[in-house]
Amino acid sequence: ADSRMFVGETLSVGSAMFVKSKLDLLSSLSVGGDVWATRNLCVNNALSVGGEVVSESHMVVNSWLSIGDNAFIDSNVFVGSDLSVHGNAYNASNMYVRSGLSVGGDAHLNSNMLLRMALSVGGGLDMDRGARVKQTMSVGGEAFLDSNVFMNSSLSVKESMYVGKDLFLQSTL
Repeated sequence: ADSRMFVGETLSVGSAMFVKSKLDLLSSLSVGGDVWATRNLCVNNALSVGGEVVSESHMVVNSWLSIGDNAFIDSNVFVGSDLSVHGNAYNASNMYVRSGLSVGGDAHLNSNMLLRMALSVGGGLDMDRGARVKQTMSVGGEAFLDSNVFMNSSLSVKESMYVGKDLFLQSTL
């Protein structure tokens, strides 16, 4: 029957839960396993997922988002606070995170990214489009940037720096 179900306190599902149309949450959602979304996934507060997240459409989380394994997101991601992915992160479209992004493994970002705070990647970083990080960027592995890099402050290199073509300086070296 097409009717509504209201739960005043806690709803526990022992196995799988299938939602045919729309699931609205007025608070937080915590999932012990994986989350697959073929349509938009919107959470009014925080989202905590113990396993993987696979989203084929937009993902909007108004507070923080924590993913215990890998994240595969084919469309736009909007997170109101921090985004934490303990595995690898794959994003095919735009990413907007109001605070920080932390990825424990590799980060593969195919479109634009705007972070208001810090970016921390434990593995490699592969980006095909623009990224704007307002504060700190830390990459534990290699970083591949296929376009220009602009900095409004200083660059510090602990060991070697290799330049494959021209190097232009407007001051002394």
